[in-house]
Amino acid sequence: MKNRSRPFSCTIAGKIVNISLRHGGGLQEPDNVYVRCDERDCQHVDLNTPPCPLHVGMFADGSDRLVADYLQTRAGTAICYACLTEALGVTHDQVRRASWRLKEEASVSIRPSRCGVCRHRRVTIGVARGGVLAPPDETPAVLAPAAESTDDGGELAAYLRSQPGFSFCAHCLARELNTPPSMMRDAMWALESQAAFHIRTTQCVSCLLSKPVIRYEERPSDVEAPRRIIELLLQSPGVGFCPTCVAFSTDLALGDVRRIFQALEPVQEFERRESECATCGRWQPTVRVRQGDLETGRASQMSDVLGGGFHHRGYRVALLSFRTAEGWRPFALVKSAKGAHVVDAPPILLGLMPTKLEADELVASQAREWIDKRAG
Repeated sequence: MKNRSRPFSCTIAGKIVNISLRHGGGLQEPDNVYVRCDERDCQHVDLNTPPCPLHVGMFADGSDRLVADYLQTRAGTAICYACLTEALGVTHDQVRRASWRLKEEASVSIRPSRCGVCRHRRVTIGVARGGVLAPPDETPAVLAPAAESTDDGGELAAYLRSQPGFSFCAHCLARELNTPPSMMRDAMWALESQAAFHIRTTQCVSCLLSKPVIRYEERPSDVEAPRRIIELLLQSPGVGFCPTCVAFSTDLALGDVRRIFQALEPVQEFERRESECATCGRWQPTVRVRQGDLETGRASQMSDVLGGGFHHRGYRVALLSFRTAEGWRPFALVKSAKGAHVVDAPPILLGLMPTKLEADELVASQAREWIDKRAG
């Protein structure tokens, strides 16, 4: 559910107006969530009742129900917004807008407290034990098309996919696609809800001006994410970085960075401690490479292990080490793909190891040797 302004063909005003979702409760605003229209002279402004065609269902995207159901199943646990975005795969804005409606529920509490998942002290939202949430009214409504807007983002999406990793502003895109800048902005916002398209304020690669730009980049794989982090740390051995700055530098989700940081704890080449971040200067948990301890080849192999699997000479290796009563059993499944047929190679079993990371690292090395013998 997004509140960015969008065009709407209003039958009452008889023209194209811009509407946006608002949480309400402000000066000269309704007390509840409502759809705001920029036609301030209308006699039905901000009422959202017939004959006005506006209602909050126009901005429904299912995130309200996702958040409500997730909190209902975990009644009695306060959860921060960051953990909700990571668990549900939604944006922070969607969680925040879902909280606008949930705050009216008597059993819902929104306040600063310690998160029951990550244990950090943040703004949390939770449902009291035994509390029952009313199902959110999320009946989607089809917006009447704006007369001067015909691009739904398809042409823009195709162009950005052909230029992955490059950021373009609305004016440069409008010039390339022969489209008015206003339509190009609407197309950009239409694509923002898709995970592969990222909008942020930075330098456009075409005009070199700093402004809102859009970039296409697929979500990195489970193997690619650890490799990005390790390569970043290797560039500055002995220098510590916090999760937030690493996420910003590698274009990864903050939750993924924290997960990989935890996986790095038992690796002796990496040091995790409370110190000043070399980028933002804040005193918080940081990770650094012990100077002179890690070589480039070793880093590449370690990123494969942390990712849970890797490709080697046309084979896919899945690292599936599991816990037993005596320790961790190294286990890997090697597969080769030939069209639609997948041939499973025998699993690789070795002795017990004290940690999963050591077990995966050992079995990854054995898997490479096993493949090299058969691939010639």
